[in-house]
Amino acid sequence: MTRLTFSLSWETTKESPHGLDLDIAAFMLSAEKRIPEARNFVFYNNISCPDKAIFLAEDDRTGQIGETINIDLTRIPSHIEEIILVAGVFEGEQKSITFGDTRNAVAILKEDDTQTEICRYILNIAFPNAVTMEFGRLFYRFNRWRFEALGIGYADGFSRFVDKFVV
Repeated sequence: MTRLTFSLSWETTKESPHGLDLDIAAFMLSAEKRIPEARNFVFYNNISCPDKAIFLAEDDRTGQIGETINIDLTRIPSHIEEIILVAGVFEGEQKSITFGDTRNAVAILKEDDTQTEICRYILNIAFPNAVTMEFGRLFYRFNRWRFEALGIGYADGFSRFVDKFVV
């Protein structure tokens, strides 16, 4: 596992609000379970970490193309020990919009070289009442990167993770 793609795609429904937007993000954590600096939080307002090991390749606001974060684990600095992958509804908490307001909302982590799917969640089915979901974590142990699926839905937005991980 060296190069990965974390992606999110969705469709709006007739009942869903106009311009429904979903987002993905990656939090690069040190041993203290904090991001060492703000640039280690990759999302729509910071599309790349300093060393370009993680970058937001697609930021789609309609669901037609989808969101994509590319991850090159060989370029992750040694002080980063964990990467938390998150998906959420843009301004979902403020507008009372959840994954249930979408159709075919799918978050996937794939290994690039083999195109092997590592993990998949159908968000509108698994997390219909959630605004954000903690997809999973990549963590460095015993000289290699590993993945743990988390699949935890939350009623609040990305601020939950910012409050938890930002120094």
